[in-house]
Amino acid sequence: MKEKKGTCIKNEIIFLAPAIICFSCIVLIPFIYSFATSLTKWNGISKNIQWNGIANYKKILSDKAFLNSFIYTLKNMFVVTVIANALGLLFALILTCKIRGSQIFRTTLILPNILSGIVLGFVWKFIFSDVLPQIGETLNCKFLELSWLARPTSAFWSVAIVSIWQMTGYVMLIYIAGIIAIPGDLIESAYVDGAGNMQVIKKIILPHLKPSFVVCIFWTISKTLLSFDLQFSLTQGGPFKSTETLAINIYQEAFEKNNYGVGNAKAILFFVTVVVFSLLQNYLTRRNASES
Repeated sequence: MKEKKGTCIKNEIIFLAPAIICFSCIVLIPFIYSFATSLTKWNGISKNIQWNGIANYKKILSDKAFLNSFIYTLKNMFVVTVIANALGLLFALILTCKIRGSQIFRTTLILPNILSGIVLGFVWKFIFSDVLPQIGETLNCKFLELSWLARPTSAFWSVAIVSIWQMTGYVMLIYIAGIIAIPGDLIESAYVDGAGNMQVIKKIILPHLKPSFVVCIFWTISKTLLSFDLQFSLTQGGPFKSTETLAINIYQEAFEKNNYGVGNAKAILFFVTVVVFSLLQNYLTRRNASES
């Protein structure tokens, strides 16, 4: 028995070894390295590395640019999460009805999510900076004559519009899968008992979509928190850093200003923020599973 147990343990170790090695090389070792360098004063290039403890973290707390990028990231996260999920649910309810061309609409709505954020950024930058101003001049519409990316408020909503446009299709598919999973007999019996469409949605569909809500909400939250490519290609954090995400701020600190230690300290704080949201998602998912 002991020999069999020993053999099983060895086999498990051999089986898990590739995953452990990959995890260590890709996640664990870089994280330890980043944390260690976050406690130093280093430009990321020279061999002169000075240990300065938690001074970088103290510096971050008084860094207005970092705090502003943190606030912008949270605002963008809230706006995109609410609107993208609302539109995704609306499209899912419409496209699960028996209407012609529903498959075409589904494919059309999911396409933006397939495209790279860099590509979307450059395409929409051309639209906001060149196409819309031309339309504004033709129609004598002052609101469209100036590029939407030239003003902080309109730039915020420009980025939000593109993000919502990109994410809505994927969210819609998850909600469609949740709606299809609802037993058809339950909905049919509700209609037989005289329930209207709004009552069916409120009393049957929405309660059964709790798992889908958890997945979609936290997917959009994590997606917007980690957003970099779209904002970088669309606005590069401008104008006046009004659309600068945490990821862009960290990138500029580490690679443009060559403050590698401070950049890694910001990345560690960013990592902690993402972990908090991930743990919250895990807690809500388990709670929802236990209740159902």
